[in-house]
Amino acid sequence: MKKKIAIVSSYYFPDNKATSNRIKSFAELIDNNFDVELVVFGKQPISDFPSLQYEVEYCPEVEFQKKNLILRAFGEIKETLCLFIKVTKFKPDIVISSIPSPILLFMPLVFTRAMHVVDIRDVVWEYLKDLGISGRLGYFLIKLLAKFAFNKSSYILVTNSHEKKSIDKLTKTQIITVGNGISTEKYRSLIKSVSFTSTKSHQRLTLIYAGNIGYAQKLGILVDLASSLKFINIRIVGRGNDRDRLINLSEKKALSNIAFIDQLNWDELLREYHKADIIFGQIGREFHCAIPSKIFESVLLGKQLIFAAPVGAASNVLSKFKNVHLIEPENLKQLISVISDIADSEEVPIHNARYNRALIEKEFIRENLVLPLYNILKNYCNTHRACK
Repeated sequence: MKKKIAIVSSYYFPDNKATSNRIKSFAELIDNNFDVELVVFGKQPISDFPSLQYEVEYCPEVEFQKKNLILRAFGEIKETLCLFIKVTKFKPDIVISSIPSPILLFMPLVFTRAMHVVDIRDVVWEYLKDLGISGRLGYFLIKLLAKFAFNKSSYILVTNSHEKKSIDKLTKTQIITVGNGISTEKYRSLIKSVSFTSTKSHQRLTLIYAGNIGYAQKLGILVDLASSLKFINIRIVGRGNDRDRLINLSEKKALSNIAFIDQLNWDELLREYHKADIIFGQIGREFHCAIPSKIFESVLLGKQLIFAAPVGAASNVLSKFKNVHLIEPENLKQLISVISDIADSEEVPIHNARYNRALIEKEFIRENLVLPLYNILKNYCNTHRACK
């Protein structure tokens, strides 16, 4: 009889976001050898994932005020109760909890009979310590909870060396790096769609941002950019809790060169990317351990990529690629300077785009990156004589 594995996340599944893609790669890797169940938020599978081979148990999302740390904590506890109930019914032998939601750190403390793997996609408590008294309190409590959870776990997964260094201070449990990347399917879709034809034959440049439009992304800089440079068209694609404020701000400034587009499916988003000259991304100064998965898509598109990031994990990865312009987060002066240089430059060299493609294939294909997890579970499987 196969051993049961529950993969738990407090994010929606399936969609095209980083957490969903990561746990999807976990499930597909191990599904043949284990009885796998995903316990996640959502309703029903969408068309982007037509043939899920494993069971998916869904919990409904609870509405709560995310800007207030205390209300957010109570809201996440209420959400997590549903996840815990679903996991209890499944009776897993192994639980893989995919953080960033710190409430999932309770999993190793509650399901004591199961083997636990804690997957750290983001060291979220590190971002709280500079957010006033309530933030420092949250930082201390989550860090304490993390220490207990890690010591009750068999393995901890991290996405990069910066996260590993942070977690190393809290536990002696074995830490294994399972990096972020892009799936083979999406990689092939992207390289098939890129023709390396010129899009810069027009007078006005087009810049696109696609992703979450939240407070953490601090996309007000793009409204300021639209106000400062009239020769650039800006297209902001996605949803988030800061979207309405940014729309109102651009309307007050009567800006005609910025557009907000609702969340798109993958094919629609590809069409938007191909119409653009520049792709923009940004993470805040505090997110020095984070590596957004979106960057691996962006470098394959044969466009200029401007990414605002602090010195850290993301900037280390991005520095390996061609056609990438790294700037400081929320630095409008640097952003304007880079765009002005791009406006005066030649087309993106084809050999640079091909270099990026080769580097992704060599180092950042998700199915290859998750193999260490397979080896962990295979070892457990063999020890307990649970595999076929």
